[in-house]
Amino acid sequence: MQTGRSYTAHFDDDKSRETYLTWSAAQMYVYNAKVQENNYFWRFHCKFWTPEPMAAPDQKYAHLIDFTETPWMKSVPSAVRGIGAYHWYQAQQRFMRGLARCPRTKRIKDADRQLSLTRPYFSIEKISRKWSRVVVGTKSKGAAFTLRVRTHRPHEMPAMIAITMTRAGLRVAFSYEEENVFPETQEEIAARLQGLSVEELEKKTLAWDWGAKRNLQLSDRTAYNIPAVQMERIRYKEVGAKRQQRRLAGMQEGSKNSKKQKSRIAKKREYERNVRKDFAHQVSHDLATKEGIEVIACEKLNIKGMVKRPKPKYDENGKPLHNGASAKAGLSKALHNAQNGRLKEYLRYKCVREGKLFVEVDPKNSSRECHVCHKAARENRPEQAVFRCTNPECPNYGKEMNADLQASLVLKQRAIRDVRKGIKPKESKKLLRVPRAKNRTNVGVDRPEDVAACPNARMPVEPSEGKLRTAEPPHKTAIAS
Repeated sequence: MQTGRSYTAHFDDDKSRETYLTWSAAQMYVYNAKVQENNYFWRFHCKFWTPEPMAAPDQKYAHLIDFTETPWMKSVPSAVRGIGAYHWYQAQQRFMRGLARCPRTKRIKDADRQLSLTRPYFSIEKISRKWSRVVVGTKSKGAAFTLRVRTHRPHEMPAMIAITMTRAGLRVAFSYEEENVFPETQEEIAARLQGLSVEELEKKTLAWDWGAKRNLQLSDRTAYNIPAVQMERIRYKEVGAKRQQRRLAGMQEGSKNSKKQKSRIAKKREYERNVRKDFAHQVSHDLATKEGIEVIACEKLNIKGMVKRPKPKYDENGKPLHNGASAKAGLSKALHNAQNGRLKEYLRYKCVREGKLFVEVDPKNSSRECHVCHKAARENRPEQAVFRCTNPECPNYGKEMNADLQASLVLKQRAIRDVRKGIKPKESKKLLRVPRAKNRTNVGVDRPEDVAACPNARMPVEPSEGKLRTAEPPHKTAIAS
């Protein structure tokens, strides 16, 4: 498992900043070149269909660099440039396993920068109690640039560092490679808990439900909310960011003043990101370290579908009708601010570390279903925050309780049911599909019967000079700035 810590930093001088921008641009250049190369061969494979599969992804990049057009890349060590190809290779592997989308090119000029370095290319020395100096360079050429890091927490020598520069500031992340010394995997924990009774699982299971008013409602009747003081500061800084945005609208694009103004806006919005990230870390740590709890469950929400814009409506004369888009905008913003995916991500790896099981259950009608009689009805929710069972045969008939608490109890029962039934590991979806060629007049192998007629037909590794090309060569596009 990979863990790490993040610290704020700043450059020692302007030369260090310029060298960092050059090195980071080289890594991003190689990443973009690998993306364009893969897209080129993929379009060629689709246009000239062949039963031969595409070549497996690799980390070779030297053939994509032309030093006559990019002489500034000579000053960057080859191993540092190769990390860009490594990042693309990892992203392509995740895409082929169905865990992420296809890698795309990254913007370099006037964009956030990131530079990853392995241990042979940096050293860390302690300056004071809270400050350290990171020296980046090679043994042959010496130090290339230096930066000071505010190490407010103790740390060890990392295996890799990632230097990220945004408009809000500079941060350095120390990454460590830890051995998997955990006694059980998630599948082994699920198999062990499957034999427990319902009464035993009720004592060991904890579920939480996200709410618009309460950020997090647990099934043990406790709730988590961002402190009111921080929410007030977020609203205050949001007003300031809008004021700075209006000033930016009157400035010339690309000028020094506009860049300074964008940095001010980014710093205003950085506070909210830090608060919500810290809230997710604190809550996930508290949930993962609760004593006596071995199963932590949450609802599997389709956030992408929930924040989707409503379709426009028109009457018979073509006049637009009210579709509730403005009313839904507030809910969509609250869903994005809830950081549901980030909380799940943090909780998932912390549960593995603590030896606990993390499950996601179906949230359908969880806020309308009674946890006693299990009857789901729209009438059970007379108000947004109130639940009242309308089943006369239910012992809980007519009693009011918080809707989020009711949903967390239902989710807990569903999690116990899923654990007793047996949880299977998630299977990756196969996203790669070979589309049929639309233009039947193309030269080359096009149909399976053509393959039978031409058994020796093969797709060339690269089209020769003068032949038909579907795209420009996969380089010469990135710039360093």
